[in-house]
Amino acid sequence: MERAESAQRALLLTGQREDAEQYRLAVQRVPLLIERLAALTSDNASQRSNILVLRQAAEAKLAIMAKLVALAERGHRDEAVMLLRTGVGRDRMTAVQTVIARMAGEEERLLSQRADMAERMHARAQHMLWGALGLGVLLILVSGLLAVTSVRTAAQAASAVGLRERGRQQERVAALGREALSATDFQRFAKSAMAALTENLGAHAALLVRQDAGRSGMIAVGLDDAEAEDLSLQLADLPLANDSVHMEDRSGKPVLLVPIAGAEGRFGVIALPHGSGKPFSQNDMPFVLAIGNLIAAAAQRDADRQALLDSLHHADAVYQAYFENTAEALFVVGVDPDGEFRILGANPVYEATTGRRMREFVGQPLQAWLPPTILNAVRANLQHCCDTGRPYRLEEALVVDGGMRIWDTVLVPVFDRPTEGAEGRVFRIVGSGRDITDQRLAQDRLRHAQKMEALGQLTGGVAHDVNNLLTPIVGGLDLLRRRISDDRGLRLIDGALASAQRVQMLVQRMLGFARRQHLQPQPVDVGNLIDSMLELLSRSVGPQVQVLREIPSGLPPALVDPNQLELALLNLSVNARDAMPEGGTLTIDVALVHVDAEAGGELAPGQYLRLSVTDTGLGMDAATLARASEPFFTTKAVGHGTGLGLSLVHGLAEQSGGRFLLTSTPGVGTRAELMLPATEARASAAVPQGPGQNAEMRPARILLVDDEDLVRSTAAESLRELGHQIIEANSGPAALETIRGSAAIDLLVTDHMMPGMTGEQLALKMREHQPDLPVLLVTGYANLASSETKNLTILLKPFRPAELGRKVAELLA
Repeated sequence: MERAESAQRALLLTGQREDAEQYRLAVQRVPLLIERLAALTSDNASQRSNILVLRQAAEAKLAIMAKLVALAERGHRDEAVMLLRTGVGRDRMTAVQTVIARMAGEEERLLSQRADMAERMHARAQHMLWGALGLGVLLILVSGLLAVTSVRTAAQAASAVGLRERGRQQERVAALGREALSATDFQRFAKSAMAALTENLGAHAALLVRQDAGRSGMIAVGLDDAEAEDLSLQLADLPLANDSVHMEDRSGKPVLLVPIAGAEGRFGVIALPHGSGKPFSQNDMPFVLAIGNLIAAAAQRDADRQALLDSLHHADAVYQAYFENTAEALFVVGVDPDGEFRILGANPVYEATTGRRMREFVGQPLQAWLPPTILNAVRANLQHCCDTGRPYRLEEALVVDGGMRIWDTVLVPVFDRPTEGAEGRVFRIVGSGRDITDQRLAQDRLRHAQKMEALGQLTGGVAHDVNNLLTPIVGGLDLLRRRISDDRGLRLIDGALASAQRVQMLVQRMLGFARRQHLQPQPVDVGNLIDSMLELLSRSVGPQVQVLREIPSGLPPALVDPNQLELALLNLSVNARDAMPEGGTLTIDVALVHVDAEAGGELAPGQYLRLSVTDTGLGMDAATLARASEPFFTTKAVGHGTGLGLSLVHGLAEQSGGRFLLTSTPGVGTRAELMLPATEARASAAVPQGPGQNAEMRPARILLVDDEDLVRSTAAESLRELGHQIIEANSGPAALETIRGSAAIDLLVTDHMMPGMTGEQLALKMREHQPDLPVLLVTGYANLASSETKNLTILLKPFRPAELGRKVAELLA
């Protein structure tokens, strides 16, 4: 379940096929493992009930994960994130963990219960043995009194001999009773008891034939196997009541048969052949019954002990199988009567996760195996579980191999009696835990990505609106400049145009962060680009900062927009300069690195160029570092920075298929790392593009579409000055209606983002009737990646009339 959950979260974050495969494999294993666990605990009604609850909890959790994956695969990532934020998946995972911990606690409780049962059975057997002993002694006393009474007047000497004999029998029964209490070998004890019969009654042999339910067999004293078998055959068809029976064996010698009763009916028959031929008397019966009852009680105690041992062995086998093979990290803590906690065991998963062999610390207190940094916190959690007597779930941070790991732990108390009561106490705590560090990091990355995405959408929307406002301002100022000749008016217009251009640069940075700028990626020799900028960078950082380069030869080109890369490198260098007010060293290095699928994270596997800019400046603390790439966040004084420099670099990396990473240590410096995808294509030399001359103009019939009236009117005026016939429309449907039934047009100039119908959709619609129609798509933030827009010429807002004229001339040429 944990692997499925981790793979599902990774799939939401990255969408990689490998994560989908890991998710599928983990989901397939869940029901198989549950069935295996069900088989191991099938003899326990409580555990069978727990298995049903576990199945339901697992199915509920799997259903949530399946829904999240399905939403992600259909492209409804926002819905998946909203469902994830409700916490229902976490709650259902908690239900699964609680059931698993409860099952482990149940197995621990059963072991304790069976040990307690063993003590009670032992006491019961002792009572039975003492009862049998007392009964035997009583019978012997009664028989002795009867004998004394019957012969008192006949033979005083014979009576005295009988009394002494009864005394010896009583002593022998008492000795055998004590032996039975401590006997662990039933066969040995039974033979000892039957030997006492032969010695005291003058029999030459004794045979015990067991007849209790489920057991049979013979125990013989003074008989070989053939003799014992022959005597047992003579008993086979003889109906025995509860009284003794006198019979003769095949040789005519007397045999005394005494039925022995057990706790659940007849136990068996004792046969005593008299070797001298002397008949047995009724006075011999009490002694035989007393010995027989001791043997029956010892047999019952032996059977109970063996049944308990078998039960304990089975329970222990089930517990160990679960303990050793579960995917959860399990540990058991003992609770001393004085409240001290001691480690009693941990399964292999726990040892592998923590990197410590708990077997070396079994029986030792907490301080022997826990570092001081977390000792008090762990003790407090265990004490809380003891005080409440209820399962306790928590997240705790543990230091493992020098690093901090986050654990999701469930503590389940185990009582020293089968049920909780006034006299019961918690004597064990079973813990179930899992390492959720990677999951938490993934959640943090997802939240950060969502925050940056939200900021990007907001920033991009603002930039789009600003571009729409700038377009008529810039266009109008350009048109005015052509019509005004006095110097003062020209200076005012030029100042306004310069301010508008600064706003345009700010908007481009905002679009760069929002990843909506129009990039022109191409193979770029990063080393040559840096070398060509060294002089500019040195002037930008000043003489107090030494600029070093570490660029190996033979590096492949990077696929990136060279103009944006230059701007990013300049921004990083200026930031480094500001972080070194007393001077320092700025190092620019480039390296070729390979990223595989396992370690890449959000990066696709492949070759990347790692461009690093490292300074020896003041550095940043964790709070500042966390916000450094946010738009408009700056630590500089007012008027000394817009807070968009790092945002632009971040947007360039994301939009280019790479990654931007910022690390910093206060007092040591900062390292900015830009990962750019490498390409096998050859880098082309940059061809400077000067202003040049406009292409040859020819009057054309142009359809101009824009929902912003000021933008449309300014563009229309610019094109009319160039001699073109302009047909205006404020929407896609209005444009189609305007030209319905009229002559063909020479060019379509349309805004892209319009209500009802986009510029791209309008172009496709018009090309159904005029396939070769040239189209100029105007947009405020164009990162258009569809197959159709790749065939359209794009003009970014805000544009100047000269730029519009050049694009139109190129399309009409």
